[in-house]
Amino acid sequence: MLKPSSSISCSRNSALASLLFVLATPLWAIPSAQQAAAPAVRDTPARDAAPDEQNTARISGRVTSLETNRPLRRARIVMSGPGLSPARSASTNSDGRFEIRDLPAGRFTLRVERNGYLPLAYGQRRPGEPGRPLELEARESVENIDFALPRMGVLSGRLVDELGEPMPDVGIWAMRVQYYQGERKLVPIGIGGHTSTDENGMYRLIALPPGEFVVMAHTRVTWPHDTNPGQTLSYAPSYYPGTAVAAAAQRVKVGMGQEIGGIDFALIPGRTSRVSGTVVTASGAPVAGESVTLTMELLGPIGGAIFPSTNVARTGSDGTFTLTNVQPGEYRLVARAPPAGDQGSQEAQEMLQVANGVDVDGLMVVTGAGGIMRGQVVTDDGSPLPPNVDRLWVRPKLLAPSMRLMGTWTSGNGHVDKTGAFELKHLFGPLLVHVDGLSGNWTLKNVLLDRRDLADEPIEVTHGASIAGVRIVLTARPTSLRGRLTDEMLRPAQGTVVIFPEERALWRGAEKSTAGAQSRRVKAARPDQRGDYSFQGLPAGNYLVVAVDYVEEGQWGDPEYLAELALRAQRLTLTDGESKQIDLIVRR
Repeated sequence: MLKPSSSISCSRNSALASLLFVLATPLWAIPSAQQAAAPAVRDTPARDAAPDEQNTARISGRVTSLETNRPLRRARIVMSGPGLSPARSASTNSDGRFEIRDLPAGRFTLRVERNGYLPLAYGQRRPGEPGRPLELEARESVENIDFALPRMGVLSGRLVDELGEPMPDVGIWAMRVQYYQGERKLVPIGIGGHTSTDENGMYRLIALPPGEFVVMAHTRVTWPHDTNPGQTLSYAPSYYPGTAVAAAAQRVKVGMGQEIGGIDFALIPGRTSRVSGTVVTASGAPVAGESVTLTMELLGPIGGAIFPSTNVARTGSDGTFTLTNVQPGEYRLVARAPPAGDQGSQEAQEMLQVANGVDVDGLMVVTGAGGIMRGQVVTDDGSPLPPNVDRLWVRPKLLAPSMRLMGTWTSGNGHVDKTGAFELKHLFGPLLVHVDGLSGNWTLKNVLLDRRDLADEPIEVTHGASIAGVRIVLTARPTSLRGRLTDEMLRPAQGTVVIFPEERALWRGAEKSTAGAQSRRVKAARPDQRGDYSFQGLPAGNYLVVAVDYVEEGQWGDPEYLAELALRAQRLTLTDGESKQIDLIVRR
């Protein structure tokens, strides 16, 4: 939250769109009993050409309704992974059966979708659980890849105003508490968790997984006060059963395929606010005649929405600005300064919380161009760089959601040339550095600056800073940890293996960041159909590893959850290039 006279830091401008959704987390699948055992293997005749020899595996299975056990036709199965570009897909026939042939050996993921049902990944058993990989060998035939699809959950109700009149065309969101960007908060659940009210104020949220949800309504409707036309009124983001305070919202529990109605509530009216302050450059000069905007963002790890700004003000000759009729909510404040002399354009962004009817005055908004990082990508043993080195990108992982500059992800920024040199501009705040585009055995080993390894330590970048001599060290000899996951009867199990550093300070950054990069040291893996799991490319160090029966996607980014796991985890040490095997038992 901004406070009067606080300095606002710079950040990247979000692309504005009415609604932007990303659905990335599958829900759960119910594997058949046959999947727990080793798959059946059928030899097929060898073929003459080498490519045919490499593409001789096949899979088959059946998709049914979990509720009725009846076959589902026209369900779409998508198979992806290394060696499959583009992904392979198939549709089920009238008996719900499918088959995908001519597959290469490798480790793949499967996902099935059908209208009216929740999408599932292979091996998912419970809500939010990650899917399991499917390991194929050459000429292998894996059968009984069966999915039982659950029906979508539904929440419905009616939204009214403070007088009980229906409110049409109001956005309704299903939200839940989740650990995201370093804190536990309400986040939207994705495509199925958003809808709008009809002309009668009725709404219907479909495609909901089982779970507990908070229902929120949001509209940008404003109107003048009856007796004071100079005062504008609006509605605050309102939560079921009728409150503007998220903590006071009542959670609604939805079971598998359950339809719950009667979630009726009213919008909470209130006074709009004023936001005012002054915009200056990093040198203290006022920024005159430039726009200051507010943009509302409703984002979570698997999607959300960005609402284009309706609050715009232009700075005066002294850099002052006033934004009026600001509705309650959380906003991204954006201000920019044009190029002047030998200085390029500058900008400032920060998150701003506006309470119902509370004015925010006296803001000091300081623009800047961020810092520059230059360096070289090298190998740990002096061997040649990867053949695709000019397809690599050095990227910042931002550790503060607001610290993102508009130019950070512009074309060419952070690109690695054929010599391994790179330049990364528009940086600000604490960040980690990672490399996109690595393939094969190549992994990031170190980020060296002044003889310090900062691969897992935040780098503080200030406005105008120039950081040179960064050496990003790659290795083609990654560490490897593998093993077998079994139950107490030593049968292949379907749990999850979580590995994380013994040193708690290195848990930092395990949660999803603004850049979407994940921690190098905190990982989770589900075993394949044989019970085998693996981790590749973990940095050398001391770790804790544990097998759990169930963990929700991304939950291993929560430090509180890791602290619980640490009490029963097994310690291990990985050195550079080392391979280890540890078999684990899932205890329920």
